[in-house]
Amino acid sequence: MAPRQRILITGAAGRIGQSLATLLPRDGRRLRLFDRHPATPGSEEDEILAGDMLDPAHLATAMEGCDAVVHLAAEKRAFSDDHASVLALNCIGAQAVFEAARQAGVRRFVFASSHHAVGEYPIGQPVPPQALPRPDGLYGASKVFGEAVGQLYADVHGMAVVSIRIGAFQDAPTTPRQLVVWISPRDMAALVDRALVAELDGHRVVYGYSGNPANPTRDPGWAQLGYVPCDAARPEHLTLPPPDTRLGGRVPR
Repeated sequence: MAPRQRILITGAAGRIGQSLATLLPRDGRRLRLFDRHPATPGSEEDEILAGDMLDPAHLATAMEGCDAVVHLAAEKRAFSDDHASVLALNCIGAQAVFEAARQAGVRRFVFASSHHAVGEYPIGQPVPPQALPRPDGLYGASKVFGEAVGQLYADVHGMAVVSIRIGAFQDAPTTPRQLVVWISPRDMAALVDRALVAELDGHRVVYGYSGNPANPTRDPGWAQLGYVPCDAARPEHLTLPPPDTRLGGRVPR
């Protein structure tokens, strides 16, 4: 019998991390859930590890014996004024996690990027993954930095990296913008699953969306990974305010 794959999930106490702990397929896998705050296990076999990703000793312990990393931990407020926190967690922290993975011999890395990396494009314009990033704030710029670090570790260190530009992750779409960028919890789990198991090398940037008919972009990375979304954002049951014209959907201050 082949050994079970151990997957480290950073930021595992957050919404996406807790959803993955419940929905990520478990065949041949064991999850290690790492966060500053104790996460809730999705299975009795899950390992719970509390620690700080900016602490090298904590990261080394978290990486020990892992085969792959799903890096979710970050300052998640897209328009936060806490610039120091964005830079520390999303830039310094992301590079630290990549480096700890390299030192531990981890070969597969899934990086939680964001659609805010291209948030200044008009929402009706197709934006293929290879388009020039146009972040809509420091948070989006920090995710562009993380993607660039992923490219570095793929090119220089031979790591297989998938950067997922996650859209609006929630149970159902509630705004016009989310008719384009929404992703359901089960589609998120399916996409991460494919990013972990697909045959690939180098670095891939893919969009983390469900199969939304309003989305003008057709992402070739989905076929490369073998991702087929189950859900789709549809307007039939929404009461819609006036649409935001940018992909990132800046929240008015």
